[in-house]
Parts: sequence; structure tokens; C-alpha cells
Amino acid sequence: EQEHFVNLLDTWTGQRNNKNGHQWREAWLIALGTGMRLGEVLGLTDMHIDTKEKRLLIRQQVTVSNHTPRITGPKSKKLVREIAIDDHVLGLLREQQRKRFKYQQEMGKEWPNHGLLFTHPNGRNPHPERFSRELRRFMRVVGLRPIRFHGLRHTWATRALEEGVPLSVVSHHLGHADEIVTARVYQHVTQEFSRAATAAEHTIFKKG
Repeated sequence: EQEHFVNLLDTWTGQRNNKNGHQWREAWLIALGTGMRLGEVLGLTDMHIDTKEKRLLIRQQVTVSNHTPRITGPKSKKLVREIAIDDHVLGLLREQQRKRFKYQQEMGKEWPNHGLLFTHPNGRNPHPERFSRELRRFMRVVGLRPIRFHGLRHTWATRALEEGVPLSVVSHHLGHADEIVTARVYQHVTQEFSRAATAAEHTIFKKG
């Protein structure tokens, strides 16, 4: 299902400005590949991309108050963090920069000077609530099980734990308050680890 979602994003041509895949392809795939929150993705600027060290600096987010979006700092110290990224995510970021540059060239002097990475073709910031609804709409249109934007973050964390990434690393990456929060949220995965541990015990105490 995850692979099908990625392929459909690459080939989607359902609207204008989608000749090279869905308009929000890069944003959704970055969320899937990093586990970032919706507001953190929409709050990214060029200054938050460290290409040399291959990491993203989480320093601000887009929040909504009374249906009005605004840029704010993280709500806690744990949310201020650096997360490592691979070449694939770095490529997605660069592709979005190229896309935004094209938009900016077309708009000329009318382009707003907000510095955000993800924008509409006219430079307007995507509204987080509509941005999230668009993901569910896309999933329904292409015949996939609709999920909330948070589902991309959840998928990343589950895959990371299944691949053996330490709980402490996953917790920091997600910006959780501590490992206990992460373990509680993803107890379905950690329970599988416990079952694997019993298999090891069986091997240790196996007779003969």
C-alpha cells in the first residue's frame, strides 16, 4: 500500500500544475520519510535545510488558531531538534526548491517574501486543515484507504522500529517528551519485540 501510494503520487495528473506528479508530492513524501508533523513540514524554509550535514533543523511550525494559520515556535524544547535525512529526502527538498523557484519566476514582483518551502503556485501558504483534507481526498480518488496526515508520521515510526532503530532515536526524531510516550504510542510494535525476545529465551534454554 505504501509503495502504491508513492507510485500514484509520481504519476498523478488530475489537476493543473501536476504534470510531474501531484502538487504536494514532495511534502507528503518528506513527511512519510521523516515522520515530521504537518505543521513542521509546512514551516520549513531554506534555512532549515542543512545539505552538508544532511539534516533538517526543526525550528518553527505552522499552527491554526480559529481556522487562521500562523507561524510559531515549537511548543516545547523537545520539539526543537535536528533530524538526519538521506539522499532521497534531500532530493525531494531540492525538487521542491526548484518547483518553488519556477512559481516565483512566474509571479515576479507579486511573490510574497515569506521564505516558506511549500506554497501554492501564487505563493500563498497552504492552509494546514485543507492540506490535510487534500491528502484524504487524494487517497479516496486513487482508491487507497484514506488516512489523516498523521498517518504518514505513524508509518515512518512503525517502519523505523521494525527496522531495529533504537526506541530512544525514534523518540528524539519524533520530538516526543520521552521514550515512555513513544513506547506507549507504538506498543503494537514493541509487543512484537517482546515476542521475539521469548524466542531468544527458548533458544537459550533449549535442551540438547
